[in-house]
Amino acid sequence: MLLRHLVRHCFLGGVFVCVALASTMAWADTPASASDHVRLQLKWLHQFQFAGYYAAVEKGYYRDAGIDVDLVEATPETDVIKEVTDGRSHYGVGTSELLLARSKGAPVVALAVIYQHSPFMLLSLKSDAIRDVHDLVGKPIMLEKQSADIMAYFQNEGIDASKLAIVPHTFNTQDLIAGKVAAMTAYSTDEPYLLRTQGLDSMEFSPRSGGVDFYGDTLFTSDKELHDHPDRVKAFRAASLKGWAYAMDHPDEIVDLILQKYSQKRSRDRLVFEAIETNRLMHPELIEIGHINPGRWKDIEQVYRDTGMMTGSVDLDAFLYKEKTGLDLHQIYWIMTVLGGVTTAALLWLFPLLRLNQKLRREILLRSRTEQQLRRSEKQYRDLIQAAPFPILIAELKTLRVLFANQRAMELLELTSLPDPSKPAGPDDPHHFYAYSEDRDRILSGVASGHTLADEEIACLTGKGRLIWALVSAGGTEFDGRPSVLISLNEITHRHQRELHLTQARDAAQSDSASKDRALSLMSQEVKAPLTGLVGLVRLVLQSTLPKTVRDNLVLVEEAAESLVHLVSDLLDWTKADNEKIDLVPHPIDLRTFTSELCSLFRPAAEAKGIRLNQTVDESVPVSVRVDPLHLRQILTNLLNNAVKFTEKGEISVSLRLGQTSEPGKCQIRFEIQDTGIGISEAARENLFTAPDGTVKGSRPGLALSRDLARGMGGDLLLQTRQNGGEGCLFLVVLLADTDLSTSTATARPAVA
Repeated sequence: MLLRHLVRHCFLGGVFVCVALASTMAWADTPASASDHVRLQLKWLHQFQFAGYYAAVEKGYYRDAGIDVDLVEATPETDVIKEVTDGRSHYGVGTSELLLARSKGAPVVALAVIYQHSPFMLLSLKSDAIRDVHDLVGKPIMLEKQSADIMAYFQNEGIDASKLAIVPHTFNTQDLIAGKVAAMTAYSTDEPYLLRTQGLDSMEFSPRSGGVDFYGDTLFTSDKELHDHPDRVKAFRAASLKGWAYAMDHPDEIVDLILQKYSQKRSRDRLVFEAIETNRLMHPELIEIGHINPGRWKDIEQVYRDTGMMTGSVDLDAFLYKEKTGLDLHQIYWIMTVLGGVTTAALLWLFPLLRLNQKLRREILLRSRTEQQLRRSEKQYRDLIQAAPFPILIAELKTLRVLFANQRAMELLELTSLPDPSKPAGPDDPHHFYAYSEDRDRILSGVASGHTLADEEIACLTGKGRLIWALVSAGGTEFDGRPSVLISLNEITHRHQRELHLTQARDAAQSDSASKDRALSLMSQEVKAPLTGLVGLVRLVLQSTLPKTVRDNLVLVEEAAESLVHLVSDLLDWTKADNEKIDLVPHPIDLRTFTSELCSLFRPAAEAKGIRLNQTVDESVPVSVRVDPLHLRQILTNLLNNAVKFTEKGEISVSLRLGQTSEPGKCQIRFEIQDTGIGISEAARENLFTAPDGTVKGSRPGLALSRDLARGMGGDLLLQTRQNGGEGCLFLVVLLADTDLSTSTATARPAVA
């Protein structure tokens, strides 16, 4: 009995609602007069930003509604709101500043929201000088007149507006590229394309990353137009939204239309880029085009009040347009939801009997199905994320609170629960999992700039205070209507520990090596000092009259001692070169005198073996250059010592020539040392400058060290000829020298062939 009574009341309630609906359907969709001629004031030049209006004109949607529409471009000086309120245009495309204007008394009415999110942002070039929005303080910034959301963004970030260096906007990205300004207001749908096509990385500071989520382009009119021509307003709005629906379904066609009939200032690729970005801001697959959410406008109003931009009040019922089609469809859907399935079935069954508007019935059914599909899709995506084999979480961008985490993320971060997102953040909430603030700032700065980050290595703190390491990939998203960060984690703690151990082992090995080098250096110095004294003593004795046998023996001692001194010197220099500690000290030298003195040192030893030692200096060689004489002498001494040692007959030639170089203030000097000695075999050439065992001609540390010294002085040491044994060798020493004798330092350069 009770069940029958309940069903009876539900059914009667449904009938009552339907009768009420039927009684309100007396409003007829009266088309506008065929003679109506109106102007739509755009907010900028012709581009895809206004695609829906072009489609409505081209497809005849305005014509079918009895309206002839002129689409009027804007300039930087155009005040779109004033154009409409002063009556020069009937409709306009504005921003969320319409609400601000309404609070100041402007009689504007928002008809339809086209962009669910504002594309407005600050655009900057990526550089070390600008890492986040705070780095823009004190630097020149170009701001447009209508930049309320940008100013609110600054305030939310704790930036004093009086410290901003705002300059007039030129609307030219070349001023940004040339460094005239540090940042400029721009649209995410347009200007970033210009930078990317020039191969430049940009940083995009969106107000959404600072909790300022304004609407974008909004179609609006005036109180007067709505009062005098309500049917025309309704028809114009419907035709415009129909045009937008067509444009978003056929973007390529509309791009071609813009190029053919409206403007060719933008390339096709640029318009396609704008179409893709526009789709991301509109979400036409999820949100009905033109949908107005009074709650969002309330949030925008609160931002204006928090920033001190708004002091007056706004009647949202007067500001937001509502079609007069009887009971609002949202109210109908709410009633159907409250009354339950029985009443809903009764309503849908009674619709034909009550002869309700077919379009209304179809829209109610469509809304019901869409809501069911959205609920199914949301559940499906949540199930997919929960079942993902890797940790995924979502954090609120503004407060950094973890809003969602799948099971793998909860386990990795050792979290037992998540905070209630509807409540204010508490001191114990897991705000974030970053162990170091610089990691957090780097991730959030990249996401706030519109970039997707991949495999950023960071340190994480778990809920139990344990330190782990992970590779983080992150991108911007929305979660429950909030700007958020979608993050995936890949733990690499074990790998990081292995790398740390390897680094510690390497450092320990380097420390041991340094200790050995110091010991070797000390030992070499201790050995070199008595050897040098021994050589001096032998030479002193050789100056006296001695028997031939004694003299010959002393000469052998002198040669052996000199050889040991050279070996010890080479070992010292080799140690320095291995540790990159060789210091070059350039000085002005006379090349001709330098070459002559060097040859004079080796001429007696060569002549004693019956070998001629010749020298030639080309006339083009400068008299004086700046070079390190000590290390140049060491290179040439090694080469001449080898030439005398391994040449039994013939001659040794030392030639100095001038080479080619394009560097100002520099010259290329080329020493050639050629002998007629035993030559170098094919097998020995491969390791000529590296073999440490002394089996190759000149392969003690001397040749390898000489090449390192030559390269350190901006040149190279080369074996120019490759004859077989018995035909001699030709070594080429190439160096860069300063011709400016006032230069105090020399800079090492890559090897010169």
